[in-house]
Amino acid sequence: MVQNVNECRNFATAKKALAFNYGIENDDHKLNIGIQNKRRRTRRMCQALECPEIHNFTTLVKDKNYKYYSTYPSTISIGSNFTLACIPKAGIFVFSSDNLNYSQAQTACQKINASLAHIISEERTNGVAKYILPNTPTFVGLSNRNDEKIWKNEFGVVNRFHVLTIEHGERDNHHIQRDVSLLYNN
Repeated sequence: MVQNVNECRNFATAKKALAFNYGIENDDHKLNIGIQNKRRRTRRMCQALECPEIHNFTTLVKDKNYKYYSTYPSTISIGSNFTLACIPKAGIFVFSSDNLNYSQAQTACQKINASLAHIISEERTNGVAKYILPNTPTFVGLSNRNDEKIWKNEFGVVNRFHVLTIEHGERDNHHIQRDVSLLYNN
């Protein structure tokens, strides 16, 4: 049982939840001694949620006893060529049906205030792979600048690269040569 909203947040974080509900419920507990001895008891409730509400709160059931918390906005604006998906314990991902090169994919993400997916965990890799059509190469946000053999994303070095299928060869149109990575679902 949690005592406050911060403990609920910590519980949700430990469970890798992407959102949580926190509330206080009042129970009227009757003892069989008579109406004068009726006691009021409160319970603090915490619900860790696998996925956040991303459809303008249309899927939430309103309950005055609970407040909803998320690290994501309640509405995510994307274009018609994009699909929004929640991957439990990993995050919200936007998939494009457009056939883009690495630089174009990066720019398309930036236009919707996003970045290419970083797949630095098995949960993220397996979760993203479920949304990729078989044998369709999909860009992810990793690069191997100057053939250093060190795969990096915009958040730093990827230590667990063994879970990735990396394809070399596509170079972007910038002056810096960069090996880019693709994720396949075989």
